[in-house]
Amino acid sequence: MKLDRLNSSAAAIQAAMALARVVPERPLLRIADALSMRFAGEASPSVAAVRANQSFVRGLPKDHPEIDRAVRAVYHNAGRGQVALFRALARGHDALMSGCDISPTLVERFNSARDLGRGLVLVGPHIGAFDFFLLTIAARGYQVHAISPADPTSTYRLQNSLRTKYGAETMPASREAVRTSIDRLLGGGILVTGMDRPAPQGEHIEFFGRPAFLPTGFAKLAIRTDSLLLPGVILPDGPGHYRADALEILEPPTERTDAAVSGLAREVLRQMEPVIREHADHWLMFFPVWPDA
Repeated sequence: MKLDRLNSSAAAIQAAMALARVVPERPLLRIADALSMRFAGEASPSVAAVRANQSFVRGLPKDHPEIDRAVRAVYHNAGRGQVALFRALARGHDALMSGCDISPTLVERFNSARDLGRGLVLVGPHIGAFDFFLLTIAARGYQVHAISPADPTSTYRLQNSLRTKYGAETMPASREAVRTSIDRLLGGGILVTGMDRPAPQGEHIEFFGRPAFLPTGFAKLAIRTDSLLLPGVILPDGPGHYRADALEILEPPTERTDAAVSGLAREVLRQMEPVIREHADHWLMFFPVWPDA
């Protein structure tokens, strides 16, 4: 089965979750590693996207041996992240809590926004295990809302239902999702969303020195609801374990102009660039960010 077909199969995700309940960790990791290496060697659109993204971020030709290694590393890390997440889900709430530490800085940001009665837009790149991050925040009792890509595949629909089941209300991008997000933020909730997945309806905005079509909705929502905007990351912190941390918190501008939205979104991208560059092996972006790169 091709990786792209597997990624669009909810049945494959359900099978992986079932295996995580009954198969010990070590053999499960061996299975994930073998599948990851197979996927990394395929001539698929996803592999081509990873190769192009890694080439651009590292400043190396696509056929450079280091890019071959980087592609394998991305798939290896993605597979191991899925094992960690599915094992935690199979073992329940305490496993989610223990599988991902949240830095004191991030907790302080959460609590400060809550004490001020303000919403918090938490935005991050697809580094590490994004779902692990989202679910552990919800498991700690924070009111979390998330927006996922529009027109979800069966896999995304399953992921969204799992997120909601574990307390992270998730909706595909739509007018209704925007209205719900505004309500949650005005009520002092936390909105979690990504900032690095290319979006045809996004803005042509500079990222790593070249324009890319990226979402800026997170900046619009922060400005519209006067919510604090917090770039955050989650990175591996040992086998099967992650740590979430915060970057520089941003106050939204008072102006509700296109220029204000672009400026706020660009500042988030500026903060994220060195993080992605330093941890490129863990940047799990399987869509071409710069189609002409």
